[in-house]
Amino acid sequence: MCGRYWLEDDLLEISSYFGARLIDFKDFTRGEVFPTNPAPIITKNVDKILEGVDKIILIYKWGFPLQNKAVFNARAETVDKKPFFKDSFINRRCLAVANAFFEWKKEGKDKIKYKIKKESKFILFGGIYNSFKVGESIINAFTILTTSPNKEMKNLHDRMPLIIDERDIDAWLFGDLKEAYRIIDSNHNNKLSFEREEKEQLKWI
Repeated sequence: MCGRYWLEDDLLEISSYFGARLIDFKDFTRGEVFPTNPAPIITKNVDKILEGVDKIILIYKWGFPLQNKAVFNARAETVDKKPFFKDSFINRRCLAVANAFFEWKKEGKDKIKYKIKKESKFILFGGIYNSFKVGESIINAFTILTTSPNKEMKNLHDRMPLIIDERDIDAWLFGDLKEAYRIIDSNHNNKLSFEREEKEQLKWI
């Protein structure tokens, strides 16, 4: 799963690095990002008014709203079959931008927190987004896809976020479903580094 991640860069840095146009200038969470927090996503431009622009940055909440809960992960293996996710996967794929993510490993009676990075400046998580009517409000939200762990993550957890290689950004955002499935299957090629976070440990009861 992916339940928390880390983002320290601002929108201008993200926009410049990925060549994506800023659309939202709303406040978003810097540092440790939790489900329901607002965070930047990159997606394709579907507004013909923005001529010559292909990728845009939006600020959406992390987690699809469902019965007073936030569904912040979706399994990549079934995202094209679940009615709650299917249309978003086909039509509204996105990238959640991070510098690292966190996972916990059970060690004896403790759960030890690890910060996980790639060699590159950013980690891109494959996601989907949509808009939901909740009461009288419209909530714009995204969720992050998860998949089976690669060989590095297996010792830590039985799931991991779908990590999109920078060379596959356009294929994920603009490609057809065949391309999306190819990218999901390539998640195992990502090389990760792990840093133990001594300051935050959880006790098993």
